[in-house]
Amino acid sequence: GDMLCRLKQYESSIMYYKKAVNNLRHAPKGTKDRATLQTYEGLSKAYLESGDKQKAIEAAEEVTKRFGKKYNGYYMLGKIYASDHLDDTKAIENFNKALDMDDTQLPVYASLSDLYKQKYDMVGMESTLKRGCLARPLDETMKVALGRLYLEWNDNGKTHYDKAEQVFKDLIGL
Repeated sequence: GDMLCRLKQYESSIMYYKKAVNNLRHAPKGTKDRATLQTYEGLSKAYLESGDKQKAIEAAEEVTKRFGKKYNGYYMLGKIYASDHLDDTKAIENFNKALDMDDTQLPVYASLSDLYKQKYDMVGMESTLKRGCLARPLDETMKVALGRLYLEWNDNGKTHYDKAEQVFKDLIGL
């Protein structure tokens, strides 16, 4: 299923994921949860890539139902709702839930800050990147992204160069 999805063979990918769903009961105890999580995540991604967002949502919601304390399902829901701006409010809500579950996940920060950037919501982007810098204090990627935001951010002639300078000084300290 994963390989076929990467090859953009979505119908075949979905078929294999569905077969995996039907056979999850046979998975060994030690791997059953991981296999279930990966199967539903893959199914959601394949549906999303094929354009069937409703079924992608259903598969991602299955992940949140089965693994509510893990970030994965909420991240997938955020990605689905963010795609083609299906529902930006729900996307932001789900990305934030994903971060509430695991605030160390770089892809979630990247997706959420990209969405804010597309919406020209610099305050939301700043808040996301600051949260990422706190959760990942040794991550240069987060600090560089925050510094770049401050360099590019212009509020009706007001720049944020002083904040950028401080972020880059902190980065040099790493």
